[in-house]
Amino acid sequence: MKWKELMRSTKNVLERCWSIHHDNPCKFSVKIGETLYGEKITNETYEEILRYQKHFPYFDVELVDNQIHVKGNCKYGSWL
Repeated sequence: MKWKELMRSTKNVLERCWSIHHDNPCKFSVKIGETLYGEKITNETYEEILRYQKHFPYFDVELVDNQIHVKGNCKYGSWL
């Protein structure tokens, strides 16, 4: 699975694992049903995040009470 194949809602969530101001990982949470940057976050968003994590294991994800929690687990770009 490649980045360009992901739904926009998935990209919107995963992009929050790192800041544009520094390379350190960040944490982010969003509820299923909310809108993030114009895209609705759905169960399919969460499922796609899980599938993408198998190919790109540089972030952690969990679902707790209908809320998706993501966190980068390394510095941005360390996979290059």
